[in-house]
Amino acid sequence: MDKPIRIVFSVFVMVLLVVGCQPTEEKTEPVIDDSSEVSVTFQVPTPNELFTLFDQVNVNFNSDLLSSTENIEQKYISNKNKALCFGVFSADLAFAANFGEASESLKYFSAIRNLGDQLNVNNAFDQVVFDRIEKNIDQNNNDSLFSLSSE
Repeated sequence: MDKPIRIVFSVFVMVLLVVGCQPTEEKTEPVIDDSSEVSVTFQVPTPNELFTLFDQVNVNFNSDLLSSTENIEQKYISNKNKALCFGVFSADLAFAANFGEASESLKYFSAIRNLGDQLNVNNAFDQVVFDRIEKNIDQNNNDSLFSLSSE
């Protein structure tokens, strides 16, 4: 009798396993997405657009906002830092020139030329362009500088 009990028990376990391993239907409620996706794009304004905006809202010149041009060779040793500084000084030059600050503009123009020489990027601008920029800074000719920045 021991053997028939084992067979019945084995069949019972097999039936339980087969029934227990069958997938069950899960009742799930549909997920309702009540959020909506809105695509927002924003184009960074050009320097000329910024300066036009500065004029419209009557922004005053503040030299404290500009980066220091002192000890460039000691502060900026790697080419990566020099290139970053080149960009910052270019923005500072445009900012100072927009407000007609000739002495500040010339200081940044000189620093940019110096960094450009160190980075070997001054060949991107010919001497005529440098001379035009310097002349317009000296003459405090913002309109010409504005048009040069658009070229």
